[in-house]
Amino acid sequence: SDNMTKKERFNAVCRMQLPDYMPVWPRAMSQLIHGMGLRLSDVTGTTWSDSDRCTEAVLWNLENIGYDVALPAYTDIAFGVLASGGSVVVPTTFGASVGIDDRKPVQSKDDWPKVQRKLARKNAVKRDPRMQGALETSKNVAAAVGDSTPLVASGYLSATMAMLLFRPMEAFLLDMVYDPDWADE
Repeated sequence: SDNMTKKERFNAVCRMQLPDYMPVWPRAMSQLIHGMGLRLSDVTGTTWSDSDRCTEAVLWNLENIGYDVALPAYTDIAFGVLASGGSVVVPTTFGASVGIDDRKPVQSKDDWPKVQRKLARKNAVKRDPRMQGALETSKNVAAAVGDSTPLVASGYLSATMAMLLFRPMEAFLLDMVYDPDWADE
């Protein structure tokens, strides 16, 4: 049908029906921030997140670029890293995302039980103020446009998350070949 709302358009695609046009949805990480002329270091640090500025960036992008679907917060690959014992790096000039440094918590198989205990004892959301900021941003965006704009989550496959959070990528890929049970765990 012509002139669908953003939600009708998105739902039509999800139901494999013909929309009036293909919904526009960015796989936005820092593009939300850079689109407003900000840098990542303006909205987040290693232990903080400015949910008001992130909310402003998401809403600005929806209004000025015309996206049909929104990631309701700036997301990056380093959420939860602090709770697992890792550390993050915030680009100060231009960067796609807050990154994770090379000192992954699981350098060897012997490190894995220690990381598991940390994760079992700690609520990552409560322990990571950056995650708290993203949740607050999501609430703000949902309150502002959630009735009219579909909000979607961004996620990674578990193998990708394991490489990002816990284990150096090359080592984890080798684990998947030579020790698949442990890689699966």
